[in-house]
Amino acid sequence: MLPDRGDGRGRGLNRLGHDGLLARAIGGHWGLTPKIGKLALEDRIAA
Repeated sequence: MLPDRGDGRGRGLNRLGHDGLLARAIGGHWGLTPKIGKLALEDRIAA
């Protein structure tokens, strides 16, 4: 089971939005996971 995608603040997949926890994310809308979206926009993960 996957955790919830997020709530736009700090819950769900957004908890993984730290350097070293993710290498790649597949998606196109980062509104509910802003930390992961920031990593993707900064090219710190493959997205």
